Amino acid sequence: MIVQEGKPLVLNVVKKAEQHLINDRSRVKEYLPVVGLAEFNKFSAKVIFGADSPEVLENRVTTVHCLSGTGSLRFFGYTLSPGVTLILGLDFQGLLEDLGSAPSGAIVLLHALPTRVANGSLDVDAQLVRLFVADGGECVVAQCYAKNMGLYGECVRALSICSWTVQRYTR
Repeated sequence: MIVQEGKPLVLNVVKKAEQHLINDRSRVKEYLPVVGLAEFNKFSAKVIFGADSPEVLENRVTTVHCLSGTGSLRFFGYTLSPGVTLILGLDFQGLLEDLGSAPSGAIVLLHALPTRVANGSLDVDAQLVRLFVADGGECVVAQCYAKNMGLYGECVRALSICSWTVQRYTR
């Protein structure tokens, strides 16, 4: 988190976007659809998986706008089929042991926490997820733009679920 005078820094690009929204006379303050703004959901999938990834190009990702990172995880947990095992790895050695003894079909929850610290690149932030998926890994991704874009109070979060994961693990 970037802090200026004890408060989170509001990026210039965020200020410009806010001003653009204020000046847009065609914009209304109507409720969003249940799954959120379609353009935001498409953008979020492209940010985390890559605009040219097979998952995005083949429409294998479903993304919904969520209230928070934790809220995204809660939403996903609610959609799981009864009896599905969910593993939370806390330390590396313990994670390896848990993975080694996990039942077939178990779900592993990992927290990557990209924070734009490296160089300000969303592509760098998404690199671990993209490598995992490119290697054949199946995943559900909860994204939060609070830290990497300074949007703490804006509820700019998303949950992306790849289609093969949905079919296997959800109700």
